[in-house]
Amino acid sequence: MSRRQTRSVKAGSVGIGSAFPVTIQTMTNIPLGDVKGTLAQIERCGALGCDLIRAAVDDERAEKALPEVIRNSPLPLIADPVPLGVGAGSNKIRHRRCQAQSGTDPG
Repeated sequence: MSRRQTRSVKAGSVGIGSAFPVTIQTMTNIPLGDVKGTLAQIERCGALGCDLIRAAVDDERAEKALPEVIRNSPLPLIADPVPLGVGAGSNKIRHRRCQAQSGTDPG
């Protein structure tokens, strides 16, 4: 089976696109605000072969926990923002998502 040619990008050290092998990703189901539980789940996913991890940033507790999870995650983290409302809060979440994807410290 041939793959469609796509643009290649990197999320941390993981290559994504047709120039790289298929990437396995999953999403946490533990609230991001539970840093210890989230990191434990990310480690288990990595041990099972996952390359990338996604997590919902769905409340202020999750937003505050995001920098610590990023610093300690063994896998590149993609933070999926869930709008907290209209205005500055939503923009802040979107901005932090970009930083999480790029691997920079959002703190």
